[in-house]
Amino acid sequence: MARIVQKDGIYVRRGEGLDILQTHNIQICKHIIEYARNPQNGLDIQFRGGYINIYYRGGNLLRLYFDDNEPLRPESFDKWYFYQPTKESVLTKSDIVRLCKNESESWYKQTSETPGNRYNRYRHIYSDYEKYRREAVEIESTLQNRWSELLSRLQNCTEYNEIASIMEEMKTTMDGWKKSLKEVGRRETESGERVVQHYISLFNKEYDEGTDYLVLDLEYAISAHALYRDDRTPDRQQPRIDIVAIEKRTGQLYVMELKYGMGAVDGNAGVDVHYNDYLNTVGDDEKWIYFWDDINVLLTAKKNLGFFLEKNEVVLKKEKPKFAFIMKEQNNTDKREFVNAIKTSVSIPDNVPVLFLPKDQDETFFNPIPDGLKLSKKYLL
Repeated sequence: MARIVQKDGIYVRRGEGLDILQTHNIQICKHIIEYARNPQNGLDIQFRGGYINIYYRGGNLLRLYFDDNEPLRPESFDKWYFYQPTKESVLTKSDIVRLCKNESESWYKQTSETPGNRYNRYRHIYSDYEKYRREAVEIESTLQNRWSELLSRLQNCTEYNEIASIMEEMKTTMDGWKKSLKEVGRRETESGERVVQHYISLFNKEYDEGTDYLVLDLEYAISAHALYRDDRTPDRQQPRIDIVAIEKRTGQLYVMELKYGMGAVDGNAGVDVHYNDYLNTVGDDEKWIYFWDDINVLLTAKKNLGFFLEKNEVVLKKEKPKFAFIMKEQNNTDKREFVNAIKTSVSIPDNVPVLFLPKDQDETFFNPIPDGLKLSKKYLL
């Protein structure tokens, strides 16, 4: 469970209000969801409080908002996906954002005079400030225009094939953005926990075989307004659950903490803190029932919208959620080191399950679906 800061606002349960898809003829959104639900398209749909997120390779591709006045409108494709710098590019995204604001010249002057890792780049921008300011304004305007044009085309589509074509275009744009960032060395984009998490969700659904757990939700942010929030200290940042899953055979609810390699584990604290978060929120003897109620709302919404083929067989057992770790192997020493971290933990009991998922040979995670992304009990340590 990673930390988040809960913003002020109404606490809307995930899946609440989505019956609007059944009561309104919202063809565009139905086509988008139909396309996204096809596993061959590599997209993952997750319900949120007041909107639906569609993810691609661990990143947010598209968001569908809904309310009483304007039901389900597609928005939120990030305009910065269009910005694909090369090794010759001077300006980063943060530079462009900063240069488009007033009074950024003094910031570049002060920063360029302070020795540091980016001293030369900041000095270079400051030496020809007006040139780079105009370049930033032009880039931002171009990105905004491309974003507006793309969303306008999507929002005015009426046929499935049109929507599918635009969604493919969006994926291609996002792929290009990730590739460009990787080539210039500004961010690691093709690996990491978010990508692994995305494909674990994608390959542990109703259309998948050989799994023992059904992934119901990702990145479950506990609301500060929820009755199962963490009350240990005032204004405490609330935990976020990596994976919410159901054991297929029993209906037992699980909250799962994902680690991709030992680099994601900070000694004993890297495992203890997550289990203690569980004990003080959804694993608390008095609080767990409220979390169970919220998850049941989410499960019911997905079942009613046909997200589970065998919807009558997906039943949530009314018991306290169990905690489990998922360790996705990155290096050959991960298994031994993670087992040692669990054994030397000061708070984790011996009966906490650990699913150790082996490395995958196919880095694209497709063709065929690798066993190392399936939540199978054969991987229990």
